[in-house]
Amino acid sequence: MSLEEDIRHYFMQNHTYREILVLLHLEKNVSISLRSLEKILRSLGLRRRRTLVVPRVQAALMRIESWWRLMRQMGIGYWIDYFKDLDDNGVLSTESPVHVECLRFCFTKLLQKELDELREQWNLHRVRTSSSFAGKPDLLYHHPELFGARDYKFPVEFEDIDALERFTVRTPQYGCLDAYVEEFQILLERNGKEMPETCHEAITLYLWLIQQI
Repeated sequence: MSLEEDIRHYFMQNHTYREILVLLHLEKNVSISLRSLEKILRSLGLRRRRTLVVPRVQAALMRIESWWRLMRQMGIGYWIDYFKDLDDNGVLSTESPVHVECLRFCFTKLLQKELDELREQWNLHRVRTSSSFAGKPDLLYHHPELFGARDYKFPVEFEDIDALERFTVRTPQYGCLDAYVEEFQILLERNGKEMPETCHEAITLYLWLIQQI
């Protein structure tokens, strides 16, 4: 099927726009921007109707929005603005699979490190809530008995874990498709380059790679 047919297929299965982008990447090895997806959907005459948001769903959406706002304040906003500036200035083209895969290869390690630090900060800070339980997330999870709660975890067989893994997709180590990883690593080895440790090193490597591919 063509890209338009794939998008129509996912749309008719009632997937959200974000889910369609993920499915295109995982199942079709196609990476496009949200803007491009919306443009294709408009050309196909497809659009989502606005639906009534019930209070419970609205509360969940508000919590998600609050979490994203907190993440921006804790540093993720820098990266969102940084990549948007690259796109606006023509340094990055989200329409180009090569550009997208190069960017992932160069920046995934830095982004993961920052996300890990953010997760650690969050799990060690005290959560204040209107519900019965309040405390640090790490303690709430690992020692629920200290807060009058119950631990619902239970042991499972390794065979069951192996069986479930067949239905999951592992996150690529370098954030990009394996075919690109091999090519990028060969280029780095041949030219005596190493994986970046800073934002400056990452953008320098990205600019070099897109010239080599």
